[in-house]
Amino acid sequence: MQELTTRDLMKFAVPSILFAVLTHGYRSVDQFWIQGVSTEAQAALGASAFVIILYAAVIVILSAGASPLIARATGANDPVALRRSLGAGLSGVLGITVLLMVVGVSSADLVASTLGLQGETAEECAKYLRMLSWTIFPLVLVPLVDQAFIAMGNAKLPMKLHAYSLALNIGLTPFFIYDANMGIAGAALASNLTRAATTFVGFAILWRQTGMQLSDIRGGQELRRVLRIGLPVTVSVMAYTLVYWAILKTSVSPLGKEVNAALGIGFSALEGIAWPCFHGLSLAVSSFVGRYLGANEEAKAKDVVRKALPLATGLGLTAALV
Repeated sequence: MQELTTRDLMKFAVPSILFAVLTHGYRSVDQFWIQGVSTEAQAALGASAFVIILYAAVIVILSAGASPLIARATGANDPVALRRSLGAGLSGVLGITVLLMVVGVSSADLVASTLGLQGETAEECAKYLRMLSWTIFPLVLVPLVDQAFIAMGNAKLPMKLHAYSLALNIGLTPFFIYDANMGIAGAALASNLTRAATTFVGFAILWRQTGMQLSDIRGGQELRRVLRIGLPVTVSVMAYTLVYWAILKTSVSPLGKEVNAALGIGFSALEGIAWPCFHGLSLAVSSFVGRYLGANEEAKAKDVVRKALPLATGLGLTAALV
């Protein structure tokens, strides 16, 4: 692989950042359209964001574990290893889908009360979480598909797919909430349906490009390797989420539905944009590092990190100023 310039890094990082921002755009769309239902629904949606992040903590173990291996296999020009790592990640998708579906549907009321929600706000939150859990398969699949493409050096396709998905979501969310009279459950259904529409397209392209076969989808030792690599990321995201959960239970929810709603709006408007920028840049850097390591070019991998540090610092300072 040729040596990377800061310009080359930016050309790859910008689509990766835009992809991450678009991925999290669903929260802002939901917060905007749900305001016509009730303050309780707005508050419930705000509180549910931290449950979704907890779901994401479980889901990310697959993408965080498989994508570095996919990047290294790409750099080493080893399609067999690439398919083995991707297949291991895919083998874990069904298990995590079933886990989150069963736990999410059966514990929706308990989760709402654990967040400190009461009355109609708790009921609205439970409705949203049940529908999200029933239809959660695309939510589990999409990070693995997206990060596989980025690990292979293609950030533009996930960006385009999520742009189409978000545009579709903007149109379908009010339909399910108001026209179909589903209320807050319609927001959850619209999110996962629109994710499915574009994720399955991305999956089909990924399947064809990598030459995947059904026999490549298997667990065993390679899945254990993926889970071991992804586990630290899962634990860190869980810790972050549980801190917010404790804040909701002890400090935010007791102040009332209006404060819960305000937290949800603020979280979606600021952190829903700032954090994806950091995440998108980190995925771009990770892709280059993994591919350089796969090509046995460790010095170039270190150079990518050095070039990325000023960009990451600039993003952090900009977010703080805003």
